[in-house]
Amino acid sequence: MAQLLPPILVTGAMRSGKTTVARLISQNCDLTHWEEPNALWRMGHAYRRHDLATEADARPWVIWRVRRALVDYQRAHGNRRLVMCSPLVAMKLPMVLRILPEARILHMVRDGRSAIQDMLGLHTLESKYYHFADTGARKRMRAQLRLTPWHELPARIPGVLSGLTRRYFGRRPPRWIGIRYPGWRRDLDNLSPVQVAGKQWAITVQTCISGLTQVPCSRWVQVRIEDLNAEPLPWFAKIAHALDLPMSQAAIVGLADSVHRLPMAAKTLDRPVVEIDGALPILQPVLHTLGYL
Repeated sequence: MAQLLPPILVTGAMRSGKTTVARLISQNCDLTHWEEPNALWRMGHAYRRHDLATEADARPWVIWRVRRALVDYQRAHGNRRLVMCSPLVAMKLPMVLRILPEARILHMVRDGRSAIQDMLGLHTLESKYYHFADTGARKRMRAQLRLTPWHELPARIPGVLSGLTRRYFGRRPPRWIGIRYPGWRRDLDNLSPVQVAGKQWAITVQTCISGLTQVPCSRWVQVRIEDLNAEPLPWFAKIAHALDLPMSQAAIVGLADSVHRLPMAAKTLDRPVVEIDGALPILQPVLHTLGYL
């Protein structure tokens, strides 16, 4: 197998600015951006009802399949270093780092009160992103199916059926979007949507922070999107150092300048403000940890 250049993993809770920052880095540093190859991170435990994974899930055949897929993608894109963006990695760091011990990690965080506003909007807005008739949605589905081992393809059936249902019987938004934390099904039936979104955000952030404690400090960096927007130059310098990006000062300045040309959340649309008071008790401990309170 050809040599895999040390990949960059951009992760964090949903609606934290991961995709925007990953695109900025890849465009300004001559890297290849692979957006959410989620089938790779579910490989070997696709039938599990939640997204949490441990080091034991990195079985030899999983390590071989994932690394081969990454090498193939790297070779097909000019043998440039990969930048991969996925919220799933936040729940699977022990497994992912067993597969990719050379990886560098960027953990993006955003004020949970703002993040769950957007997360709830994804459930209520009739977004083309989740409509199976949309060409982009079908393309993403096919890409995920190609990455999935044949014996795990049945695990994809519910998602395909959900997309077909929305296509032929109306554009009803899916009941659940994003990270499936342990106990999500029970919470979906017993808690309000605001509380469920709060738990999803808090558990994702807490799990990622816990996983990062096992990683040498020189190989990861945690960035608040609000700080990056306010002071892009020093923060992009920190990101370049942590991710081992060979960038000149002029390149870092150019990267910082580009922040003002792109929105923080590229998919953010006009939505009514959602009352989130019910989620505040869930959010507050993590907001304190991150310095938002």
